[in-house]
Amino acid sequence: MIKGLLSFLDELRHSRLFWGIGLLLMGQVGLTTLFPYLLGRILDQLLIEGAFWQLLLQLGTLILLNTFLQWATPPLYNRLVETYVSELRQTAMTKTFRLPIAVLDKYGQGDFLNRLTVDSQQLSQGLILLFSQFLPGVMTLVLTLAMMAYMNGWLVLLVLALTPVSFLLTHRVTASAHRFYQEQGKTRDQMTQFLDEHLQVLPLIQAYGAQEQVSTQFQELSSEYGKSSQSAIFYSSTVNPLTRFVNAVIYALLVVLGSYQLLLGRMTLGQLTSFLTYVNQYTKPFNEISSVFAELQATQVSYHRLLDMIDLPEEADVVSSPRPVVQGEITFEDVSFGYEPDRLLMKHLDLEIPAGSMVGIVGPTGAGKTTLINLLMRFYEPQGGQILLDGQPIKALKKADFYDHIAVVLQETWLKKVTIAENIAYGRPSASYDEIVAAAQTANADFFIRQLPQGYDTILDGDQVVLSQGQEQLLAIARVFLKSPQIIIFDEATSSLDTLTEQLVQDALSKLMVGRTSFVIAHRLMTIQSADVILVMADGDVVEQGTHHSLLEADGLYARLWETATS
Repeated sequence: MIKGLLSFLDELRHSRLFWGIGLLLMGQVGLTTLFPYLLGRILDQLLIEGAFWQLLLQLGTLILLNTFLQWATPPLYNRLVETYVSELRQTAMTKTFRLPIAVLDKYGQGDFLNRLTVDSQQLSQGLILLFSQFLPGVMTLVLTLAMMAYMNGWLVLLVLALTPVSFLLTHRVTASAHRFYQEQGKTRDQMTQFLDEHLQVLPLIQAYGAQEQVSTQFQELSSEYGKSSQSAIFYSSTVNPLTRFVNAVIYALLVVLGSYQLLLGRMTLGQLTSFLTYVNQYTKPFNEISSVFAELQATQVSYHRLLDMIDLPEEADVVSSPRPVVQGEITFEDVSFGYEPDRLLMKHLDLEIPAGSMVGIVGPTGAGKTTLINLLMRFYEPQGGQILLDGQPIKALKKADFYDHIAVVLQETWLKKVTIAENIAYGRPSASYDEIVAAAQTANADFFIRQLPQGYDTILDGDQVVLSQGQEQLLAIARVFLKSPQIIIFDEATSSLDTLTEQLVQDALSKLMVGRTSFVIAHRLMTIQSADVILVMADGDVVEQGTHHSLLEADGLYARLWETATS
């Protein structure tokens, strides 16, 4: 475990600092190890005045040097750890934005949130313990053992014979603690995911009176988390008392045998005092190491969770030249897809969408409307067939180039806590102020923006400035106008708007769709009557396609949906 952490640290560009800290720690431990030896010499030389004062001066010098090292080392390893964890966290965060949507859906937001926050914090705390207690403890064990062997080889054999008992106890108990720390991490992810999902729909939970049901479900998760935490803490807290007991037994035996050596004249009083002091120094790291070992087990789990996140496979991108002109013709050729490879929802779909067409997508809930858009947006790859843009497979295009020509307006509009102007320019940060204003005017958003306290420089902080849903939609449309893509996907969400605002949004959308290929997920059929083609979906597949009138004449699913909507 520790070897893995150190080897990964050594690969970083901070390796020189790491080894420098190691040398300082070695110096600090080495000076500490000399104290008992000098104390024993002082005890034996009490009657020799010159040697006594010389040794006392050496001891004072060692104390000053050791104090300086103890003061100088912690800031250095704190700096190393915080820099390392910060870079690791940033690497994981950057990786998150490069992962396929399918991977994000598989793990869930709560899992990634915990890895980026809780696990990175646990790693930071564990590495601090590594430098402050574990490494100095290991060095102390080695150096004190060497000094004891130098002073009395027979007594040190007894120490070595009894030491494995401590290691065996520590290993068995910490192995159990490691297993429960893993369970704790998994349950914590489930709790975070549960809270994230249910807090977003809190008004709905209250409206349906489901508080008790949600509370019971959370209590079950919390109970599982508590059990794994208690088990981990129990095994962690057991290590230190067991180690202390074994070390106390070792010390008692050495006192008896050392006193016997003193009576036989094989050791001086100073040597016995130094040796027993070394025994204390030798057993103390066992207590410290055992007390932090369980914490390092949790650190190891967090470390590997972050590395597993960083090692998740990214979707392969291609190197392609940006297309100078995109017409917007979309073709589905024999496309088959399922979220699980052995359970296909969409089978052998063929579609030809001419450039500049308006495409309406309708169907019952769960029919596959979002799935179709996910494929078009390259969030998922089809298991069979391909999707073409102007006759070229979209997966043959570099993602950045592909997304330059496509934009999305969702039901839930996302705005950053920055100025109005920066929100509009989100898809094109280099846009000038005049271009931002022109886009807002075209999107029918300029009139309410100028009524805000600082106009386009108003910061959307969510406290002092609150926009209506319609105003947020108009800003999202202005953002698309400024980006000026050739393909637009709109998840139609005007049903909850008042009449006047809905007219403004519909007018802005009408202007936005001119000359562009647009896909509209329709929640109200009235909004897509004029579509060039309407795709009717059911059970994950397109079951009908045509114009509004041709679909009514076909008297199929669309006709039944229309009859229900207009009755």
